[in-house]
Amino acid sequence: MSVNPKALQKLQEAYEANHFKECYEIVDSYALDSLELVEMLEKHWRRLIKESETFALKGQVKGILATLKELLFVESRQELIGDLLRLSFFVKISQLISQKHYNTAQNMIYSYIDIFAYDLEIAKSIQEFEFKSSLKIAIFRDESDRRSRGYWREYFHKSDQVV
Repeated sequence: MSVNPKALQKLQEAYEANHFKECYEIVDSYALDSLELVEMLEKHWRRLIKESETFALKGQVKGILATLKELLFVESRQELIGDLLRLSFFVKISQLISQKHYNTAQNMIYSYIDIFAYDLEIAKSIQEFEFKSSLKIAIFRDESDRRSRGYWREYFHKSDQVV
């Protein structure tokens, strides 16, 4: 397979300028996979994702944000990143419910809805919360409030959470 010379030049320039977000988007756009630089970038990505998975399983959203930094916004990999962030929220909400920290759990549920919108996954967490706490979550559900699965990117772009 021959490598697109323009893609290779773009990748090299982005790498030399330390624009790593752009590097991954170029790699994904042009399906570059057999170059030494790409292999090095992918090895680094796998390490970051493994660290992020560890944070997600502990319910540590801030750990994921700190690990990925600007790579949080690699558009071509947003589905995986969004899934890790969602998982971290669900783990944290579940931990808070089991520890009977209902006010904090309630705040996390509201934060989840602000960031990711109301979905079937959070509906299950709400049901668990309401059953165990005997409290009700006040949410307004309207079809016009539905957001895309990648809306979280806008939230974190606006936020001070990511450098």
